[in-house]
Amino acid sequence: MLYTVTFNETERKEDIELSADVRAGDLLSLTLDGVKDDYTVMTVGGPIIGNTCVPSIIRVKKAQK
Repeated sequence: MLYTVTFNETERKEDIELSADVRAGDLLSLTLDGVKDDYTVMTVGGPIIGNTCVPSIIRVKKAQK
């Protein structure tokens, strides 16, 4: 599924294809500008279609090491 990902530290937005459902608190390994790093999902959102939320937007922050 294609998500619009907002990186909390920079407010940069990127469209990224993710294979699984994403939930707040999940840990994701994402590559940005050729650099792979771990990020924690802060929020998940999207439109409501027929009483069901269809996630398409997530906000992430760098994971604590």
